[in-house]
Amino acid sequence: MRVIERSCELIGIMILGWITMLLAFIAIDRIIVPITIPKPNYLFAVLEGLIKLIGAGIIALIWLLFWRSLVKYYKVKVLGKG
Repeated sequence: MRVIERSCELIGIMILGWITMLLAFIAIDRIIVPITIPKPNYLFAVLEGLIKLIGAGIIALIWLLFWRSLVKYYKVKVLGKG
């Protein structure tokens, strides 16, 4: 029964991880990609790209921290390791 419990925990973490990753992709697509600034010269195009890169990076970092907290939860609850 212990194996089934561990498997269920892992399956839950995987499903939650994938769902949140898809939500992060949707957030990037709906929030970050539409960002535009007027481009009178190439420096503004570079600035726009940097803004999008930083925004997407922040969303990805938040997702990774969430994933890390799920793994820590699994280690503590199921494996008993801290």
